[in-house]
Amino acid sequence: MSSMVMRRCVRTATAVTQAVIRRFSLEAPAVKKMVAPKPLCKEVKISVPWGHIAAKEWGPANGRRVLAIHGWQDNSGSFDPLIPLLSSDLNVIAFDLPGHGCSSPKPPGAPYRYFDWIADCARVVAHLGWEKDAEGQEGSGFNILSHSMGGAVGMAYAACFPSEVNKLVMLDIIKPWVFDMSDFSERVAGVIRQILDWEASLSAPPRSMDYEKAVTMLVERSYNNSISDQSARILMKRGAAVVGNGPQVTFTRDGRLRISLYQEETNDQFKMLARSVRCDVLVTAVDGGLAWALSPEDELNEFIEIYKQNARSFELIRMAGTHHAHMDHPEQIAPLVSRFFNSP
Repeated sequence: MSSMVMRRCVRTATAVTQAVIRRFSLEAPAVKKMVAPKPLCKEVKISVPWGHIAAKEWGPANGRRVLAIHGWQDNSGSFDPLIPLLSSDLNVIAFDLPGHGCSSPKPPGAPYRYFDWIADCARVVAHLGWEKDAEGQEGSGFNILSHSMGGAVGMAYAACFPSEVNKLVMLDIIKPWVFDMSDFSERVAGVIRQILDWEASLSAPPRSMDYEKAVTMLVERSYNNSISDQSARILMKRGAAVVGNGPQVTFTRDGRLRISLYQEETNDQFKMLARSVRCDVLVTAVDGGLAWALSPEDELNEFIEIYKQNARSFELIRMAGTHHAHMDHPEQIAPLVSRFFNSP
């Protein structure tokens, strides 16, 4: 991704953003009823060794702390419909994972690994000064609001830093997905070939397309069409940038994210992480989503039992809907999250 594209990602006055704003102002009354007036949010930029992590801050700076972690190939805009419907005293930091949205991609040649996402969370938390030690002497801890892959990352962070996390919400995710290790060598070889092909393509101009075509692509390529047209346009605010003077746009997410990169982690390792989660845990599992589709039922049930035995409290709510229910129907998710965050 060129630096020109990255700079334009954060310019809210681009033709893409203006088009989205105009379109939302013309939405049907039913949509307007669903979305409450948004509180003030501001852009935050956090320096990291390879560039920056971009984030959005919602609510009062002295409010109850919430770290929001989005899913794979989404961005922090994923929480735009939900956050305004939560308690107004929350201070929510929703950030773009590296290579997503307006955050810098990882350096050339560097892969995206599961445990790197956890380190990225730690960088954000350290920047915010939200850490606290095992005795709770520093800070007051924070809650995590997460979706899909972000839920797997949030679970691992809560396990690695149990004294920092008070409550963990995992939207449509029960456990991290793992690869079948029986063909591990063949899969790694295939991934390496994909990476080399991708690196060879970097000299070509970034792929661009008409804005409406990009929206359609985002909808059609989502899991079970879980991203609605409206939600796609929300994600496009941070997920697309104008090329040149327009009207063509390009996706801002790093193309390497589409490659199934190395994953050495096994179910046994993830079970060890799950056993270290000590905070309150709320999981929403959507019947038409990914929570029940990523792993065999016996594995899911095993993780559910691990949470029940080790977390301070555990609640699983099964509901109808799609993988992006928090975007398409935030009025259904918000009461569950608010009740959980407001509970002792």
